[in-house]
Amino acid sequence: MRYELAYLSLPPPQIFVGDSYLTIHNKEWVQSSDQWMVIYYHHANVITNNTHVYTVQPGDIAFFSPGTKGSHSRIGTDLAFDFFRFSLPADLGPKGAIPHVARGMGHLEPDIRRAAVRVIDTSVYAMAFVWNLMCVVSQTTAVFRGFEILHEAEDYIRRNLSRRIAIPKMAEDLNTSPRHLLRAFRAEYGITIQEFILRQRMQEAARMLLTTDYSVKEVAARIGYSDLHHFNKAVRQSTGLPPREYRRLGKLRQNPNGATEN
Repeated sequence: MRYELAYLSLPPPQIFVGDSYLTIHNKEWVQSSDQWMVIYYHHANVITNNTHVYTVQPGDIAFFSPGTKGSHSRIGTDLAFDFFRFSLPADLGPKGAIPHVARGMGHLEPDIRRAAVRVIDTSVYAMAFVWNLMCVVSQTTAVFRGFEILHEAEDYIRRNLSRRIAIPKMAEDLNTSPRHLLRAFRAEYGITIQEFILRQRMQEAARMLLTTDYSVKEVAARIGYSDLHHFNKAVRQSTGLPPREYRRLGKLRQNPNGATEN
């Protein structure tokens, strides 16, 4: 089981609660760089969390951290789920290791239902429930087996996508050495830190192009590109399409009978 680092000293300041039903065989998405997604599954399916694959059963809960590329696929004909989307405001204080999947959580289904119903009047119950859930399932950072710095670096990168990220400065801010950071990223992902930063920027660019109305220039600025030509080139290399075409075709696939943006 893999884990993600979370700062748990403060509850979510706001939350979105919903339920859904997978009508297609497979759905992929990219988490916002500042939001978690927690999903309670009513049916068995296969999920991915970045490069890690898990089979989940009814009553399992999946945790997708900010910036994660996730997916779920039906096993059989049904896939219903409830979800919570929220941010954690703290960047200091107590830290926990959140598992990608918490098994056998079916006893929480009544609480999840109550959170969904009560959010119509107040979101306080839902925020308290999901914060308590994360505290309950969290493990000590010892599970990272010496690579806690890797997860701190990932969090640092996600919070600074709009800025130039210099490896020596990041290492200094995280109280470690550039060499140790390079080793950690190479051991976990098989790529350099620079390649990981580019991957995160392209995932966030893809998400914003498909789910926001930001102009291409605004999207570029939000992930640290001041030069639009370099941004267009990076998106083309990542997706095979320039940003505007990626947005147009992506929205067409999402809504084949609706209007699309030119």
